Parts: sequence; C-alpha cells; structure tokens
Amino acid sequence: MLEPATPANEDARLAALRAMNLLDTPPEDYLDRIVKISAQMFGVPIVLISLVDQKRQWFKARHGLEVCETPREISFCGHAILDQDTFCVADARLDPRFADNPLVTGEPHIRFYAGKRISAPGGEAIGTLCLIDTKPRQLCDADRNLLNLLAESTEQMLALRQTGFVGASPKRTWTTVGLTVLAAGLFELFSSQLFFIPNPPAVLIATVVFAAFHAGMRAGLISAVIATLYFAHFFSIPGQPFHYTADNLMRVLVWAVATPAIAVMVGILQGRSARLFQREKVNSILTTRLADHTTALGERNALQNEIRTIIDNVPAGITLFDENLRCRYGNAVYADKFGMLPAQIVGKHLREIVGDARFAEIEADARRALGGETVRYRLSGPDAEGRVKHVEGTLTPHVDTDGQIRNYYVFFVDITHIVEVKDALRKKNVELENIIESMATGLVMFDNEGRYVQMNSAAERLTGVSREQVLGLRVDQAPWKRLHRDGRVIAVGDLPFERLRRGEDRIEGFDLDFALPGGNLISLVASSMAMRDENGKFLGSVTTFVDLTALKAVDATLRKKSAELENLIETMAEGVVMFDGDGRYALLNAAAERIFDTPREQVIGRHFDDVPWKRVLPDGAAISYEETTFERLRRGEERVTNRELDILLANGARRSLEINAVGLHDASGHFTGMITTLSDITMKKSAEVSARHSQVRLERALDASGLALFELEV
Repeated sequence: MLEPATPANEDARLAALRAMNLLDTPPEDYLDRIVKISAQMFGVPIVLISLVDQKRQWFKARHGLEVCETPREISFCGHAILDQDTFCVADARLDPRFADNPLVTGEPHIRFYAGKRISAPGGEAIGTLCLIDTKPRQLCDADRNLLNLLAESTEQMLALRQTGFVGASPKRTWTTVGLTVLAAGLFELFSSQLFFIPNPPAVLIATVVFAAFHAGMRAGLISAVIATLYFAHFFSIPGQPFHYTADNLMRVLVWAVATPAIAVMVGILQGRSARLFQREKVNSILTTRLADHTTALGERNALQNEIRTIIDNVPAGITLFDENLRCRYGNAVYADKFGMLPAQIVGKHLREIVGDARFAEIEADARRALGGETVRYRLSGPDAEGRVKHVEGTLTPHVDTDGQIRNYYVFFVDITHIVEVKDALRKKNVELENIIESMATGLVMFDNEGRYVQMNSAAERLTGVSREQVLGLRVDQAPWKRLHRDGRVIAVGDLPFERLRRGEDRIEGFDLDFALPGGNLISLVASSMAMRDENGKFLGSVTTFVDLTALKAVDATLRKKSAELENLIETMAEGVVMFDGDGRYALLNAAAERIFDTPREQVIGRHFDDVPWKRVLPDGAAISYEETTFERLRRGEERVTNRELDILLANGARRSLEINAVGLHDASGHFTGMITTLSDITMKKSAEVSARHSQVRLERALDASGLALFELEV
C-alpha cells in the first residue's frame, strides 16, 4: 500500500482548514443535499465531502457510509488533494497503490474511487468531494465535468459559510452593535425628554425590539439595560430619584425583567429568521446549480441513449474492453455473433466471450491495442450453420483525458456479402476480358490522363502493334498517325478522347485513317464513350473501331454502280418517281419532271396529296384517298400494274398516264415506300379517239350509202 504524500504547503493547508471551523461540526443540510444528489446522478452507493486533517480524514457530509472518519494514512482523499485534476482509480484491486489497502480488502470494499479536491478561499486543498463504488468502473469526460462542477459548488458553499452567510447566525461586529445601541439610546432620550411622548415604556420597548432585530441579541440586551435605567428614573418619586412608591416599584421590577426578556426573544427569533432566510437562499442557489447540472446530465443521458440506439442498430459489431480485457459495453451485433444478448457480455472476460482457442489467437492483438497501436484484422471461417463468413475489423485504443489508455474499442463488419460480390465481379471481369479478346472489333481504353490502359487482340491485329508497346503511353504518343480522310493530321484537341474529356458523352462514326509504322494506311471508323463516376467526374474513355479499308473499295464500287443507276434512271423515257414510307416524294427523274411540267425541287419532300396537279380516272371521276396507288400498296398489295389515270396540270392541260408501282419493304417486312414508273399515253389515247371517230364516220357513211342503193334498187 502506498501512503499519501504530504503536500509541500501542509502547514498553510492545515491552518486554512482550521480557520474555516469545519472539523467536528454538526451536519448541514445543504452539504448533505450535495452528496445525496451526487449519489443519484452518478449511480454510486457512497459520496463524501471529506476534510483531510493532520492524522485523519473527517467527513463533513456523507451518504452511504456510517463512519465519520478514517486514518489519513489509508485514505484515497490524501492522494486526491495532491492532484489538480480529478483523481480516479478504476479498479483499486488492480492498482498497486491500493490493492492491499484496508478500505479495499475490507469495509467498505472500495473498487472505484473518483475525487475532486476542494480548496479554501486562499487556494489551499482542504479535502475532496469523492465518489466511491464497490464495482470497477470508468469516469467519462462528461462525468468528470459534472464532478468538477459539484466540487466547485461545494467550495462556494463552504466559502459562504465562513463569511457567515451560511450556517450559524451572521456575525456582527462590535461597531455595528455600538452604533445600533447609540442610535437606540439617543432615540429613547430625545423621545421622552424633548418630544414628551405620553407613553415612554412603549417607545422604549419598540427601541429594544429594533436594536435586537437589527443588530442581534447583544445590541438588544444593551438597549434593554439602558431602557431599564430610564424606567427606574421615570417611575421615581418626583424630586427623589430612584425612590418609588409601592406601585411604581412593582412597575420598575416588571419592566426590568420584561425588557431583557423581550430583547432575548426578539434576538432568538431574528437569528432563526436570518438562518432560515440564509438556508433558503443557499438552497435556492444550490437547487439552481444542481438543476442546471441535472439538466445537463439529462441531456447527456438522452444523447447517450440516442447514440446507444444508433450503435445498436448499425450493421457492425462494436464493443469496449478495459485494461483487464473485460467487456464494458457491446452492441447487439457483437453479442449476437457469440449467441448472447448485450447485457450478457458486459463484465465478461474476453476469454469467456470468444473461447480459449480464439482468445489465444487474439490476446496479443488486444495487448497491442492497450499499448496504443491500432490493429487491423480479417477473419474467415464457418459460422454455426456451416456457412463461410468473412469479418473485417479494427482494435482501436481509447485515450482518456489524462492521456492514459485504459480501454480499447473493437469494431468489425461482416464483409461476407462484399467478398461474394467481389468474387462474382472477378468472374464477370474474366468473362468480360474473354469477350473483349474475342471481339472482331478493335477496342482500346484510356484513363483520365489519356493513357492506354487496355488493348484487345483485334486492335493489335489492325494496327500491327503489340499491346506491350502501347499500354502506358498517352493518346498523342501512339506509334501511328491519325489522319483525316483527305490526309491532314488530326489535331490532338480534335481526337475523341479530348472531346469526351471536355464534356461530350459519346461520339459515333468518327472517320479517320491510321498511318502505321510500316507505311501501310488503313481506314477506320471509331465510336467512343466517356466513363464517369456518379458525380460526373471524368474517369477515361472506351473506343472501338472497325477497319473500313476493304469496305472503302466496296463502297467505291457501290458508288459507281449507284451513279450508273442514277444516269440510267435519268435517261429513261418513262417517268420514275419514289415515295418514302409517309407518302412523300423522294425522287423524280427528268421524264417525270416533263410529265408533271414541274421542277423536281418543287416536289421533293411534299406529300403525294399536296402537289400542283390533280389525279382523276379516265372518265373524269375523282380518285378517293383509299384508292390511291400508295394507299393500296401500304395496305398490303404487292404491286399495281397498268393502271390508267389522268392528271390535270396547273396550266389546264390534261395528260393520260399508265402507271406501274411496287412497294418497298425493310428486312422485317415493314412498308418503307414505293417506286412508280409513269408512261405518258396522252397521244395514244388521242389516236385511239381519232380512230374511233373515223370508224364511226365510216360506218355512218356506209350506212347512208347502203340506204341509197337499196332505195335505187327498189
């Protein structure tokens, strides 16, 4: 056991303690209230206001302890008065200073002690306000602050007591008493001799009451003596001072007894009244302070409950172990991992919670955490149902306000789902890599700085350069040149990567040529897409490209054939007209322009029902919209052949046409338009009409001739 050291200012300290007249005085309720409320606030069985005397510690106020003093040599408070800060002992049985202390091994079986020293007005440490528990515990920062406030309140109460504001009746100086008695005496003299008040005894009694109430019992008694002398003179036989008749002698004796008695009674009542007022005032102050502390404590407890609720509901295990590897707190996730409730793991040793085998594995890590090191760990293994679980966590030291490490936190999360997702992603990445490698299309990927980070086999084949030669290079450092179709070099700022980095999201159909290191020139079409995170930050880009070198030759052939076809259509004697899927003119050849007597520029893009000519049947009847050639083909007819109709031009001319039309469809059979050939049969129709007219005239002539001959024969 370590005995408390003697402070350097011991003599001054003891002098200050004795000057405060506290030792061996009766209990005082305002101090008793402090220890009782402290016990409730901190949830401890014992709270003391201890005064450290030369050989003993004496308890001015105590709660939960019967004895009123103990020897100083075994006291905890003897150590506490040496400490400016709160003096704490978490577990006295494990502290070498107190392990064999009689107060630990015997009654009251101290395990936890926290004391904040109390000082005299001059700053000398005279004792402590201390908390004692029979169970180990820790004092958090909020509890330390609350204990400091209560100790400060106790100091202030003791200082007020020394000034006389608290405790016995207020001490009045002889100056106050003398001035009060002089004022009372002069009032008695002048009121009787100068103002001739008709009832001097009543005035004198009022003066005694005033003196006793204003300056206390001593002033009242002195005023009573003066009043008694005046009574003796007042009731004397005229001309014979201090000689009395029998009646007046009785009056003098009565007043001589009654006046001091009144002074004593008024003094007692005044003292009690003053003490009651002081007590109520002090209680009011103390109540206000404690109410503030209680409010702060309630807010702290409410906050702690909120934090506890949050911690209990987070999907992570959280627990706190002390320096003896005993659990002080554990949330529901941590307790559930070991098949227990949170209340069941508190107080248990780490070995009892995790088992001997696991304890042997992690004890060293726990000691490292108590030594101030943050320890990270990861575990994998089957759970109670045989499923493989993965856990990741940390052991984090907790540093107290005094800089000491007495506890450590354990945080862990079940990362089984994360591990499974990562494994699945790893498999998907392998599959994606295989797909990318098997693509016939070249693919390259750039990071946010424009460096090549991926290149597939197709890209290697197209460029003739291995990926090892390219990966890590910037986009402008590639071993090939990028050219426009006309041979001009493409500026770096116009490359798809730079355009995407500046804000575009996608670039489709970017035509360019690669001038390869061997001198070959290949034509490509590229498509690029930006990669961005959820906040829109640019991460890089992906580009795919197709070799169009062979396709360009095919395209040239197709263009040549297309030109030949266009020339053929233009030279056709028949009109050729093409409509899109909406019935709008898409193409007219020169013959069609002549037939409609309208330039193609005025027709292309217009609906077939919105042109400067009208369609009618040969007999002049209007053609309904449903019977138009376009609508018939759109509704499903495959083709329309040899259909005759007339058109009425804007200039009033009328032309007869014979049309042949066929519908156009895409690969899925969807109607996309029609193509129509037009034959102008106006002259043919006119010749037919003329022939019919000639035949009619001939027939009529023959008929007329026959009749004449017949008649002649008759």
